[in-house]
Amino acid sequence: MATTKKTPEFQYGVELTRPWSNEMYSHNDQVKNEAQTILNEMIDNGPVFVNGTAIRSEDTLTKETVADLRYWQLDKLHQELNLPLTVGFVGYN
Repeated sequence: MATTKKTPEFQYGVELTRPWSNEMYSHNDQVKNEAQTILNEMIDNGPVFVNGTAIRSEDTLTKETVADLRYWQLDKLHQELNLPLTVGFVGYN
């Protein structure tokens, strides 16, 4: 019985693997830095309110909150607030 090799899947030029590869972590670190910069600029311009889907029971983002957000939380905020990121996070879709 012949086995079929699964075709690699790529997102933003990064191969998606399970468990995550160093390349995936490196890519998401870069996106995280960009997202945090954008969110901090938004906070500097006034309060940023979210509906709580990405950050527990909070409804106002602060710079301290942004610094502690995980990849998946930033990905949800990216979707919710339509952040103008150059590229998105990999491994969540």
